[in-house]
Amino acid sequence: MNERNQAFDATKGFLIILVIMGHVLLGSISENLGREVIYFFHMPIFLAITGYFTKRTLINKSIAEILLKYKYRMILPFIYAFAFYTTLALIRIHISEGLEIKHFTYRILYPFYHLWYVPAVIIFAFYTKSLERIGCKTSALIVSCFFFLTIIFEGLEPNISDSIWYESLGDKRFYYFFTYYFCGYYLSSRKLSLNKDIVAFLFLVGITLYGYSTNDLLVGLGKTVANISIIIILFSLLEHSNYKSSFLEKIGRVSLPIYLWHVAPLLILKNLPISESMYYSVSTIFFILFIYLFVAYEGKSTLTNKYIYGVSPDLAASTKRDNRS
Repeated sequence: MNERNQAFDATKGFLIILVIMGHVLLGSISENLGREVIYFFHMPIFLAITGYFTKRTLINKSIAEILLKYKYRMILPFIYAFAFYTTLALIRIHISEGLEIKHFTYRILYPFYHLWYVPAVIIFAFYTKSLERIGCKTSALIVSCFFFLTIIFEGLEPNISDSIWYESLGDKRFYYFFTYYFCGYYLSSRKLSLNKDIVAFLFLVGITLYGYSTNDLLVGLGKTVANISIIIILFSLLEHSNYKSSFLEKIGRVSLPIYLWHVAPLLILKNLPISESMYYSVSTIFFILFIYLFVAYEGKSTLTNKYIYGVSPDLAASTKRDNRS
């Protein structure tokens, strides 16, 4: 059940395209229905897939061993992306208002807007490790607390994001998105038999609460329940899928470097002195080429393998030997 299958990678490929679309679309989430739909489910499912492929054998390792496992796969690509985007952000701040210590601190608490994902995944692995080491009752209580946090911030965040206490908590996705990651991990590591009709009903209830409730907590509850229902139904389909390799699956395999670097050209595209229609046309053509190049260039260079694609030297060498034989 823990073995990787191409249907999950194709799903990741589809989701990373949605991530780019969500960032390309102009206007706030509340002003753009397309962005609202994409942001409703794309990262919860992405994190659930990441949790699904986090094996218990990894979670049972020491903290140092877990970090070593993620060193090439995530940490090194993240460090280089973090250095690049943070330098850009600090240069802009220096030009506009001058640098202070608080600006450096803020960038640690709040990485450049899309960089939260990698540290979140590593933090979530440590959360999961802690949950696996304590008793079932205590684990259930802690998971319930995370679930409640998800409900709170999914519902209240748009209305409290300007408050000082909220800002001081750092990036909230480091803990309220854990519910989705753990859902994927739980579905992978344990047999779970749920009536699909009940799950579908819960999805409808969740969507109804999200779309029609005027209470922030009920909105958050609706979004959380709907996403968990989507994850359960989707994973039950993907686990038994006979999906074969496709370009979408190849995109999913390189979703991390695409995710880390797609924002760099977007910063330029959004500042071009062109009309909105021209912006969307140029962005569409550019990102089709952008994705194609990332797929085509995978494995072509030792340097990019290590620092962009997150491939360890040992794995790259092994792949080369396999291709020659």
